Amino acid sequence: MRASLGEQLGDEVAEDLMDSLPPFDWTQIATKDDIRYLDAKFEVFDERFKLIDKRFDLVDQRFELLETKLGAKMLRLSIGSTMTSVGVLAGLMA
Repeated sequence: MRASLGEQLGDEVAEDLMDSLPPFDWTQIATKDDIRYLDAKFEVFDERFKLIDKRFDLVDQRFELLETKLGAKMLRLSIGSTMTSVGVLAGLMA
């Protein structure tokens, strides 16, 4: 890289550019294979999250169904309670 920079920009500029790079170990550089491997892993994670989203959707549907059933039951209980109260009041007034 240093030699190519020297050819393109001159030795002094190439040296300044190389000196400005932070120090690193060559083992810290990601290869294309590393990137492909990580892409594949992220695809697996994405698929898992899609499955989790579907499961949450099913749970939401169950809660909505439960709320509907409970709402209908509460309405019936409320109507029954009201009718009982009306019956008791009618009996007291008679």
